[in-house]
Amino acid sequence: MPTDRFDALTKHLDSIRARYPDRPLQVSLQHRGSGVDFSYGNQTADGAPRRFHTASIGKLLTATVIVRMIEAGRLDLKTPVASLLPVETLDGLFVLGGADHRDRVTVEQLLGHTSGVADYFAGIYGGRTRGQRFTDRVIAEPDHLWTPAELLACSRDTQKPVAPPGERFHYSDSGYVLLGMIAEGIDGASFGSVLDRWVFEPAGMSDSRLAFDTTGVLHELPAIDPVWLHGHEISGFTSLSCDWAGGGVLTTAEDLQRFNRFFWGEGVSGAHRAAMMHPRHRFHRGLWYGLGMMELRLGEFSWFLRRLPRCYGHIGVLGTHLWYDPASGCSIVINVGDTGAMNRSFRLLIRLLLGVMKG
Repeated sequence: MPTDRFDALTKHLDSIRARYPDRPLQVSLQHRGSGVDFSYGNQTADGAPRRFHTASIGKLLTATVIVRMIEAGRLDLKTPVASLLPVETLDGLFVLGGADHRDRVTVEQLLGHTSGVADYFAGIYGGRTRGQRFTDRVIAEPDHLWTPAELLACSRDTQKPVAPPGERFHYSDSGYVLLGMIAEGIDGASFGSVLDRWVFEPAGMSDSRLAFDTTGVLHELPAIDPVWLHGHEISGFTSLSCDWAGGGVLTTAEDLQRFNRFFWGEGVSGAHRAAMMHPRHRFHRGLWYGLGMMELRLGEFSWFLRRLPRCYGHIGVLGTHLWYDPASGCSIVINVGDTGAMNRSFRLLIRLLLGVMKG
């Protein structure tokens, strides 16, 4: 990407920041082929790295933990989940039509969102919060520390499975809570320590951590960029603990670039990486899902974008993006930190990829 395009991109980002001054805006673009290393908004005024909340990019990190454990011989994609978790953890989560399907659920189905388990994060709840979305509860109860058991209870007590295991794709944070619990059981440590050992430390992600660990709030939580959930700024809320293994990681743009270098290098074997990449189900237009990983097909957005590369990674509901193009080595991180800015984040992503291709 020529210098004049860097200048134009910086001006464009400056205009976005001027229009949304209270929203975060971070971009990191690294391109192996051309040596491009572009960064915007990723440091504080004193030069420290700016941390932000990954949202569901964290699912890719959780999936990487599980796959690395598979490669270490600790479990397998076809391992029944019922053999890995206590009986009470799975009670009621897979009961459909009077039949309990828990024994049919596999690790692979949890990774690929085909286990049939409901999604607490997208739930509507009754009782005293009748008709209230889960995200409304996050906003209304800022001091509530959500434990993994409570998150599963939301699905167990107020939701029903969507289908028998293996019969339907249904994106589920509940499934990734189960994966976090599986990882804890295998490693014998809390999920925050599991991430440290299996991903952060080997990838050199020294500025990353799980925001809220299984047993409570981590001490001395670092400051993070604003987190806007349905028009409410919640970066200081304890209720942000609702993400956990489905996306509760605090990180920086550079650490996510380190993750990409690790993952696409020696972090995961080629065979398992191919299994994660393989698109099995359509998530949304232009987004297909493998095992903890999305495939980006921007040509489905518009015929004019059909020549843009297929990239692999994950997005989060806050307009967070992590993508990699294996063909060119282009790696992109975006954070706009706002559930209302997903369209804006994709427009920015398209602009970055177009700039790389023209460069």
